Amino acid sequence: MGWRLPAVLAAAVAGSLVVAGAPALAAWTSSRTGSATAKAGTWSQELHWTGPAGGACANANSCSVTIGNNNTFTTTIQVTDGAGNVLTNVGSGKTVTVSISQNTSGGAFTAPGSGTSSQTLTLPATGPAVTTASFSYKSGSGNWTSDVLAASSGSYTGATATLRR
Repeated sequence: MGWRLPAVLAAAVAGSLVVAGAPALAAWTSSRTGSATAKAGTWSQELHWTGPAGGACANANSCSVTIGNNNTFTTTIQVTDGAGNVLTNVGSGKTVTVSISQNTSGGAFTAPGSGTSSQTLTLPATGPAVTTASFSYKSGSGNWTSDVLAASSGSYTGATATLRR
């Protein structure tokens, strides 16, 4: 038997108030009838690619996808807890930086800016923590093996996408 309650956790323990940061996990667990214990903790917070929809990178922290020569990979990035739930209300001034950590194709970003310099995307202060704009990366051509994109943002666990010919 178990209930999971994702939210900010507040619990009174022997006259003290304990508050854990969001997102938190509270669960009632039981190994036998008539007995239950409470467990609480905070899950890790990580970046996930949001797409392309239905593809290997959709809602993944790390992925590998074949895109071929002269094709474009376009997606937004979201911040999730360890169970994959999108965080909300992360606060102002938060951004995600997407960079090229390996470029064997000669590819480049085409949006929001162009070239091989890192791209900065904004996370909204309120609502779901999904970047307000997408980015696009177009692979080069020829006999290449893979390009690797990396997303990072503060203390969140980063994301990687390996794009293969």
